[in-house]
Amino acid sequence: MWVRDDVPAPNVYVAHTAPQFRIKIPSVSAATYGLVSGAVPSAADGRAHWVSDQITAKPGGGVWTWANLNAIEELGVPVGFHPTGQASLRDDIARRYLDTPNGRVIGQAGRNPVELMMAFGSMAAGGVLERHPRLRCAFLEGTCGWLPWYLWRLDEAWEKFGPGSEIQIAHTPSQYFFRQCVIATDADEKPLRQVIEAIGDDNIVVSTDYPHSDGLFPTAIEEFVHLEGVTDKSKSKILWDNCARLYNLAAS
Repeated sequence: MWVRDDVPAPNVYVAHTAPQFRIKIPSVSAATYGLVSGAVPSAADGRAHWVSDQITAKPGGGVWTWANLNAIEELGVPVGFHPTGQASLRDDIARRYLDTPNGRVIGQAGRNPVELMMAFGSMAAGGVLERHPRLRCAFLEGTCGWLPWYLWRLDEAWEKFGPGSEIQIAHTPSQYFFRQCVIATDADEKPLRQVIEAIGDDNIVVSTDYPHSDGLFPTAIEEFVHLEGVTDKSKSKILWDNCARLYNLAAS
């Protein structure tokens, strides 16, 4: 289930309708700005039916409350972060290039990775994952080639400026990633081999971006399977094992 507008009603509908079926319905609760509280299903209503909660990649301001995160943590489902779009937020990074020649190309290339970088930084260096050690996070559809560098960069920034920050964390930001997070590779992402060399393959899943126009449907998985320099064992983990662990499908 994917919802962008009027989020609470569809989320509640699935939570109350799913018990009528004999099989579990894997559903994604989607949250938009100003509607987060209504978008997060209660543990009593949703535990047996939700596999994830989805939100755009800006976990700050008045949107996120500890109550929301407590509810998600109680449900035992991960939070999936997806980059914003130019129409979603006035401060979306791609909007800076709307009046630039070929601005759409520039914004499209930069928006998704940069928005996810800042989202992970907010969750890890901002103390959210410290306070919620059972919360699982997935950073989706923003590629993964930037991650090894950014983990190093964020750790370095914390080492220099963290001791004087208002909220203290017990671990480096990169340690929170390995403990609680995964990142999605694009199906045709050639730098994946270097990412695996740098951080391993335990925290990587795959995204096909269906049905967006820049996705690879219907050949996405075929292209992933034929990526050079990535072992079959790693491909198997990324295609299934890591995804099943993220969404707790093994226990379904």
